[in-house]
Amino acid sequence: LTHVVSGDPPLLIIHGTDDAVVPLWMSERLYDIASAASLDVAMISTEDAGHSKNACLDPGLAWEFKPANSTAAAGASQGGAMLRWLNERGLVLCDGEGDGGGGGAAACFNAHCAQEFSTCQNDADCRALMQSGSITRTA
Repeated sequence: LTHVVSGDPPLLIIHGTDDAVVPLWMSERLYDIASAASLDVAMISTEDAGHSKNACLDPGLAWEFKPANSTAAAGASQGGAMLRWLNERGLVLCDGEGDGGGGGAAACFNAHCAQEFSTCQNDADCRALMQSGSITRTA
């Protein structure tokens, strides 16, 4: 990696420890390089998960959040930690467990974030979409 600088957008890395497609050390190295460049970076690694977002966010599996002292790390699930981290940066409406009409992080993600991620082209577009009010929380 030769183009990681402190002014880059926030970076969230999600990786399963049993990923047979991309070795875990690659994500760990990316995290270390981004941290050394003072980039706003976090990493969720999920034990026994392979190369799948659904497996990596399975609340039944053990997980670790880096940096451990992040406010996003406090919570019961990887999904909640991911949503808190993104919410703290103004990238999604969801803010973790208990949000999204009582269905917790998964319900909130499905109600809001799937649309947010597919609609956004970059951070500026995401922020404009959030501020426009075109995506609202479920009751």
